[in-house]
Amino acid sequence: MKLVGKEKNKNEEVIQWLKQAEINEGSLVIFDSWYTHSEIIETCKMVLGLEAIGMAKSNLKLKIGDLEKSVGQYQRQVEFTKEVKILSKKIKIHEEIGYFKSIRIPLKVVVCEMNSKRITLVCTDLKMSAEEVVKNYMSRWKIEVFFKSAKQRFNLGDCTLRSTKGQEHWMIIVSVAYLVFKVIMKLLAIRSKEGMKEIIHLAISYMISMTKEAKEEYFMLNYGLFSAFVDVGLIT
Repeated sequence: MKLVGKEKNKNEEVIQWLKQAEINEGSLVIFDSWYTHSEIIETCKMVLGLEAIGMAKSNLKLKIGDLEKSVGQYQRQVEFTKEVKILSKKIKIHEEIGYFKSIRIPLKVVVCEMNSKRITLVCTDLKMSAEEVVKNYMSRWKIEVFFKSAKQRFNLGDCTLRSTKGQEHWMIIVSVAYLVFKVIMKLLAIRSKEGMKEIIHLAISYMISMTKEAKEEYFMLNYGLFSAFVDVGLIT
């Protein structure tokens, strides 16, 4: 499923979305390596007043002090300065302030190792501790779990609609299916004595309640996206 228009590349699409989303100044935006790009990082910090955390690709050029090397070389050679426990996981950490060849502002560079795998994170907030950087980035994992499940179980990538609006509605329908599934599984896990029909009814009622609240509070779901629910009678 592709929401990127022909006129704009992915970076321009993200920047446009960030500007339209009206995110509060000082808020934190988290990216994977696909979107940790100079245009996006600089727009967040210098234009919108947002802080950003992202995973750096191994081929990016990094300069710390007088040394310049690729992120891949840097994270392989770095010596860890401390070990911390974050979300019940032991993680080795090393942090420094550095510059990237394509980014005009200094960034906090955090190399972390967990289960013998190393990654390099960058953060625009130089005052944020390395532990906070890692913990904030790890919060993305729930998003990854959602997309994996949405693709494997709910056919997220099988949308045949060509219009952006149609694809947005498909995304909402898949999200609703995922939400109902999670609520049902949660109810089953606590060994509810209610029958399956009652469980499904509770799950859908819970989903509708959350959706109504999101209409007012969650900036990602604008009015247009909710028309799909109105069309099928879930929201009046």
